[in-house]
Amino acid sequence: MTEPTRTTAPAQYLTREQVHALIDAANPGRDRLFIRVAWETGARVSELVALRCVDVLTLEGDGREFVYLGGPKAARAVYVSGSLMGDLCEFIRGDHWLPQNLIFGFTRYTAFRMVRDTARRAGLVLEGGRDITPDALRAAFTMNLILQDVPLSVVQELVGQASLKGVSAHAKTDPARVREYLRKVEF
Repeated sequence: MTEPTRTTAPAQYLTREQVHALIDAANPGRDRLFIRVAWETGARVSELVALRCVDVLTLEGDGREFVYLGGPKAARAVYVSGSLMGDLCEFIRGDHWLPQNLIFGFTRYTAFRMVRDTARRAGLVLEGGRDITPDALRAAFTMNLILQDVPLSVVQELVGQASLKGVSAHAKTDPARVREYLRKVEF
């Protein structure tokens, strides 16, 4: 008896343009900021919903642009742009003031539902009609780095993976890109 053939979903990821359309379709404030942080950091949804004000505020103004993700047991520093850091700090000052407060104040389930509903408003779905989730933003972040020729070891560090195998879980191969690379290869 032979093993059944395993099939995988078609390789598709959100492009930068699609992610920007998702951000534009998000409700201003918390939802839009959540999607931006997910896209610009490649953070896991569990890291995002656990992000506390102190994880950002302790670093404000010290010349570094990092946010600490993952809590005290598995904390990792993640680079954020000056623009995103400014928006995070402004949001915290406007809606939160206690360091232990969660920035976004919602659960994983709420995060998944919010991203899905925002994507539907933007008219975005993955191949096969699959909904867009926070995980799709993490994969988009990974692919955005890869498509801009960021070395895989740096991608691994930025997405917080212990091995390159973890990076490959988010990396999808675009057939057109494969053909482009193969044309450059000499045999």
